[in-house]
Amino acid sequence: MKVRSIQEFAERVLFSDRLEDKLAEPEMGDWIWNEESPKIIQIPDEPARPQALRFSSADQQRVPYPKDHNLERLHERGALLHFLANHELLAVELMALALLKFPDAPKAFRRGAVKTLMDEQRHTRDYMKRMSEFGVEFGSFQVNGFFWKMVADMSDPMDYVTRLSLTFEQANLDHSLHYSKLMSAIGDEQSANLLRQIYQDEIGHVGFGWRWFQKWKDPDRSDWENYKTRLHFPLSPGRAKGVGKSFSAEGRQRSGLTQEFIQEIQLFQQSRGRAPDVYWFNPSSESYIAEGLRHQPKKAKRDFARDLRPISLLLSRQDDLALLDLAPSKEYLLAWQSAGVVLPEWTVFDPEQSWNGFPKDSDYANRKLRGLRPWSWSPESEGWLSPMRSLCSESNVQWTESWKPISAKDWSAEIAEIWTLEHLKSHPEREQWLAPTDIYGQLAKSESEAFELALQLRQSSQYPAVAYKARWGSSGQATRRFIEESWTDPLRGWIRDRIAVQGGIVVEPWLERVVDLSFHWDLLQDGEVRFRGIAEMNNTANGEYRSTSSGPALGPGLSPEVKRFIYGSPGDSKRLFQVMDSVGATLAKSISSLGYLGPVGVDTFIYRDPHTQLLRFKPIVEINPRYSMGRLTLELKRFGTPASTVTVRVAQLQDLELAGCENWSEFWSELKRQHPMRLEGSPTPKLASGVLPVSDPETANRFFCYAVWS
Repeated sequence: MKVRSIQEFAERVLFSDRLEDKLAEPEMGDWIWNEESPKIIQIPDEPARPQALRFSSADQQRVPYPKDHNLERLHERGALLHFLANHELLAVELMALALLKFPDAPKAFRRGAVKTLMDEQRHTRDYMKRMSEFGVEFGSFQVNGFFWKMVADMSDPMDYVTRLSLTFEQANLDHSLHYSKLMSAIGDEQSANLLRQIYQDEIGHVGFGWRWFQKWKDPDRSDWENYKTRLHFPLSPGRAKGVGKSFSAEGRQRSGLTQEFIQEIQLFQQSRGRAPDVYWFNPSSESYIAEGLRHQPKKAKRDFARDLRPISLLLSRQDDLALLDLAPSKEYLLAWQSAGVVLPEWTVFDPEQSWNGFPKDSDYANRKLRGLRPWSWSPESEGWLSPMRSLCSESNVQWTESWKPISAKDWSAEIAEIWTLEHLKSHPEREQWLAPTDIYGQLAKSESEAFELALQLRQSSQYPAVAYKARWGSSGQATRRFIEESWTDPLRGWIRDRIAVQGGIVVEPWLERVVDLSFHWDLLQDGEVRFRGIAEMNNTANGEYRSTSSGPALGPGLSPEVKRFIYGSPGDSKRLFQVMDSVGATLAKSISSLGYLGPVGVDTFIYRDPHTQLLRFKPIVEINPRYSMGRLTLELKRFGTPASTVTVRVAQLQDLELAGCENWSEFWSELKRQHPMRLEGSPTPKLASGVLPVSDPETANRFFCYAVWS
């Protein structure tokens, strides 16, 4: 193709609706130096294209991106190259647009852009040739114009290099590297070589953008600040990374990017498509439910909330948003990335300063959200998060006083008694191993009533000990045990305080627990319930939380007696799980009728009957309409192999002392030494063994939570 000037070349690329014109490489000659007086042109809303390659409209169903595991199929491989070819064609058109929009840009920049454009033409032609060998022609699938929409309104050449060179082309370093590895893995070396060549070319393209970025940036700001301020939602630094686990630090280094800038790109996260769900960790919810906003958490609870603040990151998915009151350290984020885990976007959100939601000058002030997902709904979370509800597209649950009984232990006991009587009508044979109704708690509304209930339990049922439980409390921290007939003054005072604040106290037999389990569901619209899994809990003798585990089977370390009890006889091997299916259905009916939607967990345990010494099952100990450590454990399972077991533990200061460490950073280093990381699987390896931090070792103070895969 012969042209007389850069402008003529760019016009032909942008305004021709023939692929032959768009992709025809011009003969090299003096035209590259010829800068005629620019003509005034009208920038089109979209580039001219053949009918089959015009951008799909919003109401057209999008073609799904091919999955990595399907690429052994030739047609899926062709579909992938079709997507990539459209990206290259968009780059060709956007580079032509930049040449037309900025005729006064430095000549060296314009000539470099021409060279890059010609590379992208070649990439498009090569993709077209290869996909045709898979039986796919360019235009066989609908294409979208996202790149065009994000870049076309560029106001100066700096916009061009930040949006195209340093965002979409930088991401292509990862795309091309990732897919070249996949193609090699399935034996398609021809496609792999094509992608390797494109990877090498993209290193030069990113380097071209970086050099001009350095010339045009604000010298009073860092590279990262210059870059971020040029991108506006939905474009973000998160778009400068590709797919899978092939983050090419080496390619970025060869492009000239600084180590600091590369690390910022590697760690940055933001939703790439759907509006995010917003997660926030508020573990004092039961106390706020009981006392309202007048509640003042004790120091231990405040420390627990601060030290385990990153839990909101781990409950979220990649496109979500986690609210943190302190930014996680780079070391923390890199620890998770080393395991191939992509954490969600996060922002620092200080509830004490944010009664009105996001500040008006925040990037999130007008951001579309999907839903609000606190650890638990309570008067506290409603107060902090309700100003954000107007930004949500989804009909959100909203705290109401009608939910207050759901998390009360006396309500759990009442539901359990009703369920037991109904269940045994249909399954009388289970009476011999299900807990009887007399082990469920009763509500005492005065100190004398509490004492009388305790005496009745011990005299009539001959239970050796009695438990007193606050109506609202978590992790076993609001439970006291009574053995002797006489009360100690501290116990009496504790009971009086709980009754005064919470209107009563629950009295029930203290049982010899053998195994603690928690079952988890999501309650959805219209009474639908979705089972999420089972976690095994490790509690102290007083029932306080220490750790949770979840693996491919329950109780791998349990005695044969307990295993036989869990799995039953060959003819009744699923009896425990059938019981909990029934409990889940009851919860869906009773809780959903109050309007609650969201996560719910039920603590259960197997105990030894004090009369017969046989094992029994208590299917409802507590109902928790919220997230929990058991649910967190189940969420972390997705990062491990199917054969691995994940255990979440919470260490305290005494554990630090026992380990001979001065701080949690030292403790974390020792954990990594004890649990070396091993990844298995392809093309997306997962943890077979290793340890990752839940708390940030750089900022943890009193508590340190971590997860071990084995």
